[in-house]
Amino acid sequence: MPVQEIIEFVLLGVFVGTYGTLVGAGGGFIIVPILLIFFATQFTTIQASATSLFVVLCNGISASIAFVRQKKIDYSTGVRFAAATVPSAFIGGQVASYFGDTIFKLVFGVLLIGVAIFLNLRPDPKKAQALADPDKPLPSGFVRRAITIANGTRYEYAFNMRSGLLFSFAIGFLSSILGVGGGIFMVPAMVFLFGFPAHLAAATSSFVLVFTALSGTVSHLLQGNILFGPALAMSAGVIVGAQMGAAIAQRVQGKAIVRFLSVALILTGIQLIVKAFN
Repeated sequence: MPVQEIIEFVLLGVFVGTYGTLVGAGGGFIIVPILLIFFATQFTTIQASATSLFVVLCNGISASIAFVRQKKIDYSTGVRFAAATVPSAFIGGQVASYFGDTIFKLVFGVLLIGVAIFLNLRPDPKKAQALADPDKPLPSGFVRRAITIANGTRYEYAFNMRSGLLFSFAIGFLSSILGVGGGIFMVPAMVFLFGFPAHLAAATSSFVLVFTALSGTVSHLLQGNILFGPALAMSAGVIVGAQMGAAIAQRVQGKAIVRFLSVALILTGIQLIVKAFN
């Protein structure tokens, strides 16, 4: 690759790593549209998806290291969600090539906008905090969590583990096809469906997407879909960006994280839909 192009991919990686880690989404929802819109002559749809997933894997690893230090990861939940996503992510990577270019962009764009609308219409959940009371019995399938992060803040919440596992399985399949790692769908679900505090959702999602992206990356790797030149250049950037994003996340309110995410979803969704019809 030309030096200028390498620099462009590295800078893209820094931005993706910073923003993707801030919202706990890995950054694939930024990478794929950019590759398909601005580098359309270099990437097919499946190559953009596969290359993005490789970068998301590197971003997830770097972000998780930062969140481990901040003690924001719900490991008990993360391990279970990851176990549900791994097999479906591998399957998704195997069937991704069957999605045509126009359908891929259209579905991706509609999904992003749909998630953004959901984020802004749903109120902050209260049920999870109420269920966290240890003196109250939990409904069947629910679990309680109590986590104290590095700055001493304690979070208590409860959620339906069964539903979370089923959702994670579905997300693994979809994320591997789209090349997004799953965080773009996982974080909104964890916050608005399962009642996770936004900061813990972003951190735990980053942990889960390491396993999801790894499974999907291996699946794509076996089919030769990854373009390693751009992938390695972007990965170098996201490793740095992920550390920056994790540091910024400590100073940003949970609601702001959700708002940042919804704005990005709407803009990229619109771009993809326009691209699909052009």
